[in-house]
Amino acid sequence: MKDYSTNGVHFLVEYFGCRSQYLNNAYKIDRILRKVLRKNDFTIKCMDWAIHYPQGRTITAIIEESSVTITTWPEKQYLTINLHTCGGNIKGLMKDLRRFFRPHYVRSEKPYIIGNVPRSKY
Repeated sequence: MKDYSTNGVHFLVEYFGCRSQYLNNAYKIDRILRKVLRKNDFTIKCMDWAIHYPQGRTITAIIEESSVTITTWPEKQYLTINLHTCGGNIKGLMKDLRRFFRPHYVRSEKPYIIGNVPRSKY
C-alpha cells in the first residue's frame, strides 16, 4: 500500500467588518502580505493578483512552504484568507493580518492537518 501522508496545515479564515478602504487596493494588500510573510519566516517565490469588477481583489502568494490567497469583497467589508503551509510562523502571520484588516468578527475553522488520509489499497 502507498503512503500518501504529507506534512502541512490548511487554514480557511473569514474576516467580517474589515477596514474597507484597503479591500479594493490590491497594491496595498500585496505590500502588506509581502511584509508579514517575510516577518513570519515564509519564503516568497512569486505573487500575483486579480482585479474583479466592479470591485474585489484576489492576491496570491506562492511561498516555498506552499501558498496564501486573500480574496476581498469590499462591498461587504469581508475577506477570506486561504493558507496551505508546512512551515513558517502561522500564528504570527494570522496575528499580523488581523492587525492590518481590523475585522469586527473572525471565523476560522480548526486547522486541517493536510495528509491525514488513510492508506490506500491502490
